[in-house]
Amino acid sequence: MSQGLRMARWALVALLVGLSACGGAVPRPMNGPTDAAALVAAVGARAGAVRSLSGMLALEVWRGDERVRLRQLIAQRRPSHLRVDTLTPFEQPVSTLVSDGVTLSIYALDERRFYEGQATAENLARVLQVPIDAEALGALLRGELPLMADAGEPTLSWDGERGQWRLDVPTRAPTDPARRQTLFVEPAANRLAEVVFYTGDTTTLHAWLGDYDGTGATAVPRRLRFEVPARALRVDARLQDHRVNVDLPDEAFMLEAPRGVTIERL
Repeated sequence: MSQGLRMARWALVALLVGLSACGGAVPRPMNGPTDAAALVAAVGARAGAVRSLSGMLALEVWRGDERVRLRQLIAQRRPSHLRVDTLTPFEQPVSTLVSDGVTLSIYALDERRFYEGQATAENLARVLQVPIDAEALGALLRGELPLMADAGEPTLSWDGERGQWRLDVPTRAPTDPARRQTLFVEPAANRLAEVVFYTGDTTTLHAWLGDYDGTGATAVPRRLRFEVPARALRVDARLQDHRVNVDLPDEAFMLEAPRGVTIERL
């Protein structure tokens, strides 16, 4: 074997070994953003495109090995107005939730009980199953970045195994410095793919988004998955028959207690 052929063979072996060592990692895009602010701006460019969203959510709720199926009519108007009507298998409403992002009202029709309180993630979870505030949920439904209200300066990196951009976001809140977020963004269309909420090293909520429908900035994810490890909870959601930028008046997000029903504070 000639020396030139032998060297070519060793070069090929070295190349294959190198590819194996990196696990077939996807190379960082050459024309991608150079810092976190550029990526946040690229994804945020779609923020004004979807002003409102309505449709049906088909849910599979897993608590350990137990599964419950739900259907919910949902209406969302940016930034944080929300209405959720949970239906029976016969398409009759079981409960109605409305929120303007500050206050929350829930009417449980089957129990004839009416609740009011603050629009916290814990109160919203009474109907939504997942502990998430209305503004963050609305952002996820629209495919936008659900950045914390007190988000600090994010850092950008490239995850070669996923082939996605990674944003690590700390909090600026001095009273709760352990909270943070990690977000993954698909590079081709700058679409949000995954979000992880942490307190310290503990995952408090993990969300996946996919199967975007539509073109350009008005495309929204039709499949979402939420996991809450501490509660052994998983929620798979499919968005059906949805419409974007529909007219949703203020009255759609108002709810009054029926006559004779006592208002209970959350």
